[in-house]
Formats: sequence, structure tokens, C-alpha cells
Amino acid sequence: MIYEYKNIYDQAFQFLRANGLCSSKADYSRCFLGRSRTYWNAISGLGGIPSPEASGTLVIALENILGAGKDLSERTDEMLGNFIKKIKADLALRQKEVPYEV
Repeated sequence: MIYEYKNIYDQAFQFLRANGLCSSKADYSRCFLGRSRTYWNAISGLGGIPSPEASGTLVIALENILGAGKDLSERTDEMLGNFIKKIKADLALRQKEVPYEV
């Protein structure tokens, strides 16, 4: 079975897991999104994305990995930087959205 990534948050999770930086959806929820163990499983199962607050927590967690002095490959550092940029761009777009009032 070929796994298809749903969004940048799912891509980040799969990348972190594949590179040994995150062990499970529960770990991603707690350590990277700052939420309960079941948060990522619940929203990803419904095709959703993390709240702006959880997305901001993810950016900080990814920046902390880059700044921690871990012996990561240049490609891993590059990918983490790309995730940070894309998530920040998504957050900026979501902040510009104007709610529709009836």
C-alpha cells in the first residue's frame, strides 16, 4: 500500500517518524503539537489540520530540533527548515481568512 500525504502537517509527522525524531501519533500529538495523546489521530482521521495554536507549537518544536545541535544530516536540516517555512505560510494564510457571517 502506498501512503499518500494529506497535508504539510501529515508530511511533517511522517518525516519525523521516518527519521527517528518521533515515535508515534501520540508522541507527535504530545511533544510536537502540545496536545493530548489522541489529538493528531482524531483530526488526521477526519482530514483536518491542527489548530493555529498547535501549529505554532509545532513550529517551535521543529525550530528546537534545528537549534539543539543534534547531529542531523544536511538534508534533514533542510527538510525541517522547509516544514517550518510551509507551516508558517499556512498560519499566515489562516490569519488572513475572514469569517463569513450570516
